[in-house]
Amino acid sequence: INRNANTIINNTDAATGPVSAKAIVKGQALVYRAFCHFQLVQLYAKRYVNGVTNSQPGIPIILQVSNENLPRATVEAVYTQINKDLDQAVVLLTGYAKPNNSHLDLRVAQGLKARVALVQGNWAIAADFASKARAGKNLMTITEYGSGFNNYNNQEWMWGSFINELQTESFANFGAYMSRNFSSTVIRSCPKAINSKLYNLIPATDVRSTIFSKTGQHPNVILDSRAAKFPFTSQKFLSVSIGDSRCDVPYMRAAEMFLIEAEAKANLGAADAAQVLFNLVSKRDPSYVLSTKTGAALISDIHLQRRMELWGEGFRFFDLKRTNSPLDRTGAQHQTAIVGGLFSVPAGDKRWQLLFPQSELNVNPLLEQNEL
Repeated sequence: INRNANTIINNTDAATGPVSAKAIVKGQALVYRAFCHFQLVQLYAKRYVNGVTNSQPGIPIILQVSNENLPRATVEAVYTQINKDLDQAVVLLTGYAKPNNSHLDLRVAQGLKARVALVQGNWAIAADFASKARAGKNLMTITEYGSGFNNYNNQEWMWGSFINELQTESFANFGAYMSRNFSSTVIRSCPKAINSKLYNLIPATDVRSTIFSKTGQHPNVILDSRAAKFPFTSQKFLSVSIGDSRCDVPYMRAAEMFLIEAEAKANLGAADAAQVLFNLVSKRDPSYVLSTKTGAALISDIHLQRRMELWGEGFRFFDLKRTNSPLDRTGAQHQTAIVGGLFSVPAGDKRWQLLFPQSELNVNPLLEQNEL
């Protein structure tokens, strides 16, 4: 993805065509490049820490299409480049009306800028850009929330992939792994389940409690007759059918922007932090009451709401890492065989940094491996 983005970024200015059209193309490519570097540096490097010199090894910063071997830049340098790309994208994408949610526009650039600022602990920037990104977007209704998270035209989605029937890979896509109802081996034998301790914290009045089956029976979903049934399994993501794994993929939703804004404002001690959280959660749970908490207590509640709201969308690993929190699966329904015996990982453990693939090390001798 990054190589394709560089191909566009490095050649658009010299291309023939209207300046306005070139700005749109280049702006989207810059968002993709920033996204690639952001995802990779979170996976392979130690966490970013606000207020210190983040000189720990990050990832190579790749801005050109070439096979040149590059060493790992510092984490600080990687984030500097990410923000540079996003700042330029914000300028280039201003005024662009995208044809559908698979394209990237100003709102997505602002949303990614908010994500990056949250990881960096730049609270004021995170709050500002999250607010800008969600402005004018509606949260989905309770009915929409329980309908399967499989339509990228959903009014709340800011960025998502449409899975085309002629281009999908039946057993190698999101729906074939994360949906409840498609008949793939992994879903039939090992359906995805929420941590029971987390499920028990979701009020019965909250629509998010309805996208999991406490008994595992899923009475409202048609399952393959061979499907194994375990307690607390998810039906948040539903494919087209048992025989059709297509399920559009959410990458960014307005709800996330509420959560970023609330967390950033809580860290700033802003008076309206709890109100921002209320504006989201009350749409999921009509019985939710405006919190009177502040400081660490409110931040803890926001982190809990992130777990409830963004379950299965790819945030939990990153949230634990950025907050320097341990992984703790103890006391829940997890079976030793299912989780490989891994019930806890301390904060700061070397396992929070993925190892570079050996194939990458073979072709780039300048790449320093993480601690084994």
